[in-house]
Amino acid sequence: MSTEIVYRTEKKFLLPEIQLHRLESKVRLLCTPDSHSDAEGKYEVRSLYFDSPDYQCYSECKAGVDNRKKYRIRTYNCSADVINLECKTGLHGKKHKDVAKISQDDYERILSGGDTGLQTEFDLKLKQGYRPTVVVAYTRSAFVYPVGNVRITIDRDIRALPEKALFDDSLGGMPVLLSGKAILEVKYDDVLPQAIKDIFAEENELRRVSFSKYAVCVDALRGNMVDSFEIFN
Repeated sequence: MSTEIVYRTEKKFLLPEIQLHRLESKVRLLCTPDSHSDAEGKYEVRSLYFDSPDYQCYSECKAGVDNRKKYRIRTYNCSADVINLECKTGLHGKKHKDVAKISQDDYERILSGGDTGLQTEFDLKLKQGYRPTVVVAYTRSAFVYPVGNVRITIDRDIRALPEKALFDDSLGGMPVLLSGKAILEVKYDDVLPQAIKDIFAEENELRRVSFSKYAVCVDALRGNMVDSFEIFN
């Protein structure tokens, strides 16, 4: 995994579809769809999350613990063409992500109780008993803006699936957001460019939230949908 430590600001908003549509139209005028996007500017993201037997990562997310980490394997459009092993670190309200590409053989070995062979922190966690817990799936529209290394994503239809559903596109999953709602995220390095600020300044009642897709999906599979939405408070 990468040794360069760059922490980025991430701001998340829970928005109704009518407002998202308006914002997305403005974003498209300034920003470029990212490399995973199809002709409609969308793609499916699925991430298999790992946690300790006592759900340490989940508990830290719910408690808002600083300097916490989440471990996952991410794919796009239920394809094995790109499989990323990722460690997401949160520190002082900012985020850093380490990414390493792995093969489908690596993935199968991990699910069978082995490790990646990369001698990473993730391998150590597997030896300590970390195991797959849930697949988080959603449809993403993503845009990039070069100044400030800005990335804007809109995640719709967020769903929880069993841990073996990473490549199974026949499984739809359990919705975890109210109908007509989605999550918009704005990520950038140091300063958000004025052109991007102006887009959001024109909107009223933007509801910024502290939101973990992983924690919400764990809650959903446990049947705690009411508790899931408390993470917005």
